Amino acid sequence: MHITIHRRLIWIALIGAALAGLGAYALPRLALPPADAAVVPPDQAAITFTRAFYTVDYRDREGWLAALQPLATASGFRLIAGLLAPATWPRLTTAQTVTLAEQVKVRDEGLRAEGVSAAEQARGEAEAGWQIRRLTVTVAEAGRWPTMTAGTFPANILLIQEGGAWKFGAFLSDDDVRVFQQRSQ
Repeated sequence: MHITIHRRLIWIALIGAALAGLGAYALPRLALPPADAAVVPPDQAAITFTRAFYTVDYRDREGWLAALQPLATASGFRLIAGLLAPATWPRLTTAQTVTLAEQVKVRDEGLRAEGVSAAEQARGEAEAGWQIRRLTVTVAEAGRWPTMTAGTFPANILLIQEGGAWKFGAFLSDDDVRVFQQRSQ
């Protein structure tokens, strides 16, 4: 018995097998997050970042930075690693400061300003939003940093949308907030 198979059928079978293999490899890597995946709202992102920022152990600067990195934009993390940590860590080390997460309470006081970044919109980025949130931070006496003059203090945090998430961009003074408020009106 003799069976004849056309070359076209062989090519179709080979291409089909290759596409099936590629699909089995690539699709799990391209999968979208589940529809029920929680998107962290900006107020919660601000609270989470701020609590992580004030939770320190003077013996583990790298661990502290590693915990903050996914919560910050690239420029926000450069600010922390390049300016805030070098200015703050020597005092934390001298005082042997350890602040546990349970010793840090953060309350969102609301939105101060919001807008859309014109530069990011010009580059065609879909996510170009920013928000400034006012927070009240309370650090228990046993966990206070040597630079803290009070256990409860206000903080303004700039959040920027990046990769579908709200992330830390900068801490802002009240004067900085007023500038943002004037420009966003």
